[in-house]
Amino acid sequence: MLRLLGLNRINFLVKRSLVLLTLLGSVFITFNSPTSVHAEEPYGASLTVTGNFDLDLTPQGTEQVVLRATGFSATVKTNSIAGYSLYMSGGDSNGNFTNPQAPNAVLKPLNHYTYYNFAEDQINMWGICSQYYSSTTKCDSSYYPLGNASNPTLIKKSDGAAPTEGYTYKANLFARANKDIISGRYNGDITFSLIVNEEISSTLVTGREFNKLLREAVNTTDPTILNDPKSELPVYINSLTFAKTEPTSTPKKTVKISTENSEEPVYLTAVQSSTNSYALTIWSNSHHIYTNADSSYMFSGLNNVSTALFYNWPNDSQISFSKTKDFSYMFYKLGNVNESAYYDIKYSSNMVNSIAKANPTNLDSMFEFSNLQPYVTINTTGPVSTNSMFKNNGKRKYSVSLTGNFLENSSDMTSFFEGSIIEFSYGIRTATENFGKYTTSTNSMYKNSESNMIDFGKATFSVLDDTESMFESYGGYYNSIRYLPNKSNVSRLTKMKNMFKNLKTGSYNYLNLSSFNTENVTDMSYLFGTDTENSSKQIDSLTLGSNFDTKNVTNMEGMFSRIYNLRNLDLGDKFDTSKVTNMAKMFYANSVETFKIGNKFNTENVTDMNMMFAGCSNMKDFDLSGFNTKNVTNMYGMFSNAGSLRNFINTSGFNTEKVTNMSYMFNGTRFEKLDLSSFITKNVTDMSYMFNDYFNYSPVITYPAVFDTSKVTNMAYMFNKSYIRNLPSAGFDTRSVTNMNHMFSESLVNGLPSSGFNTSAVTDMGFMFYKAKYMQGPQVFNFNTRNVTNMESMFDQAFTERPSQEAIFGADFNTEKVTNVVNMFRAAKIGKADLTNFVGLPEATSLQSFFDSVPVTELILPNPFNTSKVTTMERAFFGLSSLPDNYTLNMPLTTENVTNMAYMFTGCYAGNINLSSFNTEKVTDFKYMFDGNRFKTLDINNFNLEKAENINYMFNGSQLLTELDLSHVKTTNTLKTMYYTFHKMKKVVTISIPGFDTSGTTDMYGAFYENPELTTIYTSEKFVPAVYGVTYYNSTDYLFTDTPKLVGGAGTHQSNYDNFRTYARVDDPSNSKPGYFTYKAAP
Repeated sequence: MLRLLGLNRINFLVKRSLVLLTLLGSVFITFNSPTSVHAEEPYGASLTVTGNFDLDLTPQGTEQVVLRATGFSATVKTNSIAGYSLYMSGGDSNGNFTNPQAPNAVLKPLNHYTYYNFAEDQINMWGICSQYYSSTTKCDSSYYPLGNASNPTLIKKSDGAAPTEGYTYKANLFARANKDIISGRYNGDITFSLIVNEEISSTLVTGREFNKLLREAVNTTDPTILNDPKSELPVYINSLTFAKTEPTSTPKKTVKISTENSEEPVYLTAVQSSTNSYALTIWSNSHHIYTNADSSYMFSGLNNVSTALFYNWPNDSQISFSKTKDFSYMFYKLGNVNESAYYDIKYSSNMVNSIAKANPTNLDSMFEFSNLQPYVTINTTGPVSTNSMFKNNGKRKYSVSLTGNFLENSSDMTSFFEGSIIEFSYGIRTATENFGKYTTSTNSMYKNSESNMIDFGKATFSVLDDTESMFESYGGYYNSIRYLPNKSNVSRLTKMKNMFKNLKTGSYNYLNLSSFNTENVTDMSYLFGTDTENSSKQIDSLTLGSNFDTKNVTNMEGMFSRIYNLRNLDLGDKFDTSKVTNMAKMFYANSVETFKIGNKFNTENVTDMNMMFAGCSNMKDFDLSGFNTKNVTNMYGMFSNAGSLRNFINTSGFNTEKVTNMSYMFNGTRFEKLDLSSFITKNVTDMSYMFNDYFNYSPVITYPAVFDTSKVTNMAYMFNKSYIRNLPSAGFDTRSVTNMNHMFSESLVNGLPSSGFNTSAVTDMGFMFYKAKYMQGPQVFNFNTRNVTNMESMFDQAFTERPSQEAIFGADFNTEKVTNVVNMFRAAKIGKADLTNFVGLPEATSLQSFFDSVPVTELILPNPFNTSKVTTMERAFFGLSSLPDNYTLNMPLTTENVTNMAYMFTGCYAGNINLSSFNTEKVTDFKYMFDGNRFKTLDINNFNLEKAENINYMFNGSQLLTELDLSHVKTTNTLKTMYYTFHKMKKVVTISIPGFDTSGTTDMYGAFYENPELTTIYTSEKFVPAVYGVTYYNSTDYLFTDTPKLVGGAGTHQSNYDNFRTYARVDDPSNSKPGYFTYKAAP
């Protein structure tokens, strides 16, 4: 018979245990019990007992002692990892088998272990023998007693699950009796008891709580880092292990990480192994630990960890993700994502297998910014969100495996691979027909990514709404876009902006959008285009197809911009632009030669056409007859650099009445015919660069009857480098213009309108006529400049084809507000310049190259010429080589703040110069100031050289001076260099420099070199030769070379072979100090 013994009869059972009891009715002499008894319970627990228990104890012959045995086995199976115990007992409460017919006749249990032999009193008893034989074989050694029901014998105890095939106990049941045994039936039970321990389970806290507790365990105190799971944890995690008990190492901190309803608590202990380095241990007596349904952010922010962090992750039977639904941000910023770091954190196969048993609904950002090398197997029974799942994962290109249907069932693929360079060599490579059936968004899916592209050919995408930026900046040398969906079922699309923007792939892209139903899309800006200078963009084939309907699109900005490899563009019959308001940069800088725009290219609602065809260098003549621009307000750069266009005609529909910006409109074009007759420009405010770099030798330009520019404020660069010669004859009104910078620079414009050129509002005339070689006066010299602040290079190199013009500036040419006149007249072909009305330049700080190399024969400056804020006058009047030799150049400048006068009058051919107003007390640099002049006299005794540091070449080449008297001019020890200062003064006889203190001078190389008429040099004791040279030669080499007439004050004659350094002193032969200088007291 089979029965279960109640728990109250087993006083040694542990709690949460399952008991299986198999009781075998036993009757000696005649025994008719079944040969197999089986019982099963939960945890897959089963107990199977087999054997033949019939023992014949009838004495035979002269046999005095009867010993009989029969074999049996008990097999235990259970998958409970909590373990089990197998017990065995027999007989009644005393362990006896009794004979109902003879109550005092019993078979008693063996009471102690015996090996081979029995004692004399061990008779009429029963027990077990561990040796297992068949039922016909004797048990002849190792006899064991067996407990009774109240004290059963433990046969097997295990702390874990039984083996797959089960645990089997084999033994013999034996009885020993003498020949006098009383016959009859001896009743008793052989009982097998299986106790299966119930498994203990625990659940971890939510991922956010786990993350915070982990941060607490590693002694994080900053509340921002503690409470924000996305913040990077500033410690190193060197290991993660699992145990039953708490680690003994110190120092440590332990936190509880299980929920309150867990059957056993689970703890995390962080042992500090060194400064900012921790070893983590998760420990518990629980048999099963389940991660929380919400495990989001669990390991987020652990940016500094060992690559082997998850090596010790246990199998699914110990820690299970099977109940987790939310894995979002689980490994966010795990590991240091560093481009130069050639390591990544390895995924544990146990963790992979455990996650594979989950049925998640949220995988958002699971591996975002992570350096964990993901090998993922995830299957779901319904939709799952995968937004940013692998966004910016890893910075080293490595292969991963993505298997399962999770991406097929994704409801949101937004930014899935954005910024990632991982390659998935196994798993998801080709979409199935169910792929995308829940997906509403692929926004930015491959943006800035180099991950290989899934073949979407068979994908469904029946509810897809948003593909914005899906492949924006998608790259990778071997990557390309070829396999877009080919099923015509993406009818819910409303967002496509930037979908293929800035492609950077190394292979060719063949885009076929035939399956895309776009009738609900409103924004197609930069759909295929790019807004960068990316020259490797490759779209080699573009098929829009019959479903590409644009009837609701309002924005087409940059839609086809910078498509470099495409030569022909057919927009199809459904390319309806009737609602479009923005066509800015629509075809900008692409390589298309031939456009087929269809009959629905309607522009009547467009307000912005800026740079629409700019840079279309291959585009041939384009039929503009269908263009209606009545609502356009912006035509900035519309045809800029469209160099292949030759005719701008049939423009009757080009209504520009609302246009306010025509800047750059025809910049860099080559039109042979430019018909502007229909232009209405009365509202235009910006015409800067409008005809800049217009290159055609013989353009035929038709201006409107009135080219109304009355509202224009900016004409900078308007005709810069333009081959246009004539300006509009009527309406060219500049009363509102404030900026004319570079307006006519390097152009062929040959004159200004006789009326209407009003400059009263202009503030910037910098470079206005720079290299304007055909421009001529007198209008250009009679501007109203009362508000101008910038005149830099205004006439720089101008008038070269209209030489010898007289620049007589009118009364309105006022320079009181001008701050910049650098290069203002440099190399301009002006014969006479009268600057009397300039009044001065009280706000200017630099006069550098102001009148540099101008071939004037007469230069009249106002007196005084206020330059009080000027600090540099370098090259201000350099190269005035056309001044006559009888001309006195008056320089009534105010120079009290000037520090630099280098090259100021170099090459000046005037006979005399008046510098009586000069104050040079702050000047440090005088190099080349009078180099190469033809002055007959030079009076600069009012000069102060006490702060001078450099006077190199200052008077070099002063060809006509016979005397240079600097008797009242003083230098100090701040003077560092004076090489070639008085070089090649061919007619000079005397040089007087008694105030020159050269004690700080390091270089005098060639200072008096090549002065054939020089006889006397007046100096004082302050003039000493330089000690250290800064040139290749000694600093006093060539000091007096080729000055054959030089004689010292006491008659010492110069010789080319004397030591110049020794003789650079006042002549005093009586004291054995001959020299070439004549003494004169210092001022």
